[in-house]
Amino acid sequence: MAYQALYRKLRPRKFADVFGQDSIVKTLQNQILSGKIGHAYLFCGTRGTGKTTLAKIMASAVNCTNLQNGEPCGECESCRSQFDETNMDVLELDAASRNGVDDMRELLDRVTYPPQISKYKVYIIDEVHMLSTAAFNALLKTLEEPPEHIIFILATTEQQKIPATILSRCQKFDLSRIPASLIYEKMQGVFDSLDIKYDKNALMQIALSAEGSVRDGWSILDTCIGSLNPGDTLNKEIVENMLGTSSGDFIFSMSENILDGTQLKILQGIDKLMQDGKEPQVFIKQLSKHFRDMLVAKLCNENIDETISDEDFKRFKKQSKSTDIGRIVGIIDLLMKAETDIRWSSSARVILESTLLKASMPIINNASEEVTEALVNIISSKISKIEARQEELESGITSAPQTNNTKHSESDSIDKPIAIVKPDASTHEIWKAAKPKIKDKSLKGLLNKETLHKDNNGYYLFFNQKDGCLADILESQDGFEKVKEAIETVTGKSIDFEFRVSNNDNVQSFDDAEAELRKTIPDDILEVQD
Repeated sequence: MAYQALYRKLRPRKFADVFGQDSIVKTLQNQILSGKIGHAYLFCGTRGTGKTTLAKIMASAVNCTNLQNGEPCGECESCRSQFDETNMDVLELDAASRNGVDDMRELLDRVTYPPQISKYKVYIIDEVHMLSTAAFNALLKTLEEPPEHIIFILATTEQQKIPATILSRCQKFDLSRIPASLIYEKMQGVFDSLDIKYDKNALMQIALSAEGSVRDGWSILDTCIGSLNPGDTLNKEIVENMLGTSSGDFIFSMSENILDGTQLKILQGIDKLMQDGKEPQVFIKQLSKHFRDMLVAKLCNENIDETISDEDFKRFKKQSKSTDIGRIVGIIDLLMKAETDIRWSSSARVILESTLLKASMPIINNASEEVTEALVNIISSKISKIEARQEELESGITSAPQTNNTKHSESDSIDKPIAIVKPDASTHEIWKAAKPKIKDKSLKGLLNKETLHKDNNGYYLFFNQKDGCLADILESQDGFEKVKEAIETVTGKSIDFEFRVSNNDNVQSFDDAEAELRKTIPDDILEVQD
């Protein structure tokens, strides 16, 4: 006899063999025992959760002549003929391949004929959501008033595509995903019966990869068993090769590189991934689960997730101490978006590299923590206190000292290395109000980066050394006087004012740093701020 795949060989033939759907099984058995059998059922759920299996068991049970506590006996003529797939009273239609109105009419033409050897004629329509609109309309009338000897059992993975008129005429059952622990338990039984050695971690990895689908689990297991030689032990390495996944140690290493911001190691890791022939989409999926598990460990003192081993939970707990919840959630969001984007892209590696590099970056590049904190405070203050600032501006600033004007000087105090030149809130607002009052358009165009500052010596415009010649140009065009006049108009009094040039090329102006921060702020917040 030809080899039969595990998922077919192990398909349940009795309600008792169905696992993970206890409440649904109990309801169906009670209906059979009480004789209150509906004329139409709809089984909904993801792939491999038992929809077609339950439909076939239900068809056997309603026609069994020797029921045993609501279970088909498996011995009567009706049960045997169904197991042999020779029962003419049970008809199956695959709506994925036969979804037209003519196919449905051909099926419904047989409805008026009574069953040959069974009590009921049972129509099982799989993937029913794929029927055309005309086919649904053809089914509707019969589904509403079927003959007493007809039972319809519909199965679908996408109930949202089924018309409401069909849904309202069916008893609907939602089949849930099967817990990994149950799949693992059933797999243990299979290995024990086949007398094959296995590593428990490898078996759990298969159960987790099934993602709640028993059929997927049996298919993966079938492939892994096929790769074993007599006497071999099924281990994690074999499973990883079959699934195309990366090792747990590699995932931990890459996540560490992301959290530490070691971008060269990230690129080297991706290169190794591609050299090993791994799929970027599979890797991103693994990495997403890794950070999700890390989030669980960050939030919980004890392991409450069956999908995380106690050993891994300790590693996640230790790793999560180096970061915060916001960072982990942000990385998960990036990875989830990349997982979607990569499906439709021909440059999977580029998306993977850009995503992981982005995940490894701090909020602001090339700026110190002090700069970041200062800018966040300033911009947050702008958003929440705009009205108060406007009132302050309207009332005028009167703290400028009255001394002789100094035009253009180089300050020793700013020759020292500085991370940022930060104005106080009032000077920043004064400069925003003063710039529009400069009538010379060419002069105004030159002042697109500089920000007004104030110290004990009065007000000044600050220039980096590379822009020092700009101060000379401004003075040659009488720019100094025009700028000073605009500022005095806003402040309402005479001020001390000068241009200053720094000899330090590493100085970062407030506007440059603020521009960097603005890139990280959503547009809707910036609109409110502006």
